[in-house]
Amino acid sequence: MLNEKRSIAKGLFVPTSVTGDEFGGAFKEGVRGRELSLEEIDCFERGEEFESYVISQLSSVGLKASKTQLSYDYGADIIVKNEKTGRSAIVQCKHRSSGSKSVSQDAVDEVLKAVSYYDLGSPKLFVVTNAGSATAGCRSVAEKNSVILLLRDELLSAGEVICASLD
Repeated sequence: MLNEKRSIAKGLFVPTSVTGDEFGGAFKEGVRGRELSLEEIDCFERGEEFESYVISQLSSVGLKASKTQLSYDYGADIIVKNEKTGRSAIVQCKHRSSGSKSVSQDAVDEVLKAVSYYDLGSPKLFVVTNAGSATAGCRSVAEKNSVILLLRDELLSAGEVICASLD
């Protein structure tokens, strides 16, 4: 049996690094054509993987979604456009290691900062996270500035929620 396992292992090619873009729709569909579970999303090791997952959700509902550059993104991770209506959105993604974590006010502050940098008119603003809750400061600043928080309980339908807001 050990020899058989060695033989199989020698025939496998495992890339040293694979980005979310290289996976394409794999983040949306997950394994064997099913959507990823929240627990699988929690296991993402890098924020870029979470961003790619959110982009796949947005693309699957017909929105044009583009990642911003990794550093100096001026508070935006994803720029979204509904090409039918011309409306746009700025998304700040925050991945946490588990659903029991909270998202802080920094996430809202970042997406608010992005409005002045990206020339999108009056975009809708979103913070999308796998965190199960938001701090009181985060909720307060989000409410005062019309930033929509999509927490863990809405994560699997984030694409639909954002699409509906841009109709």
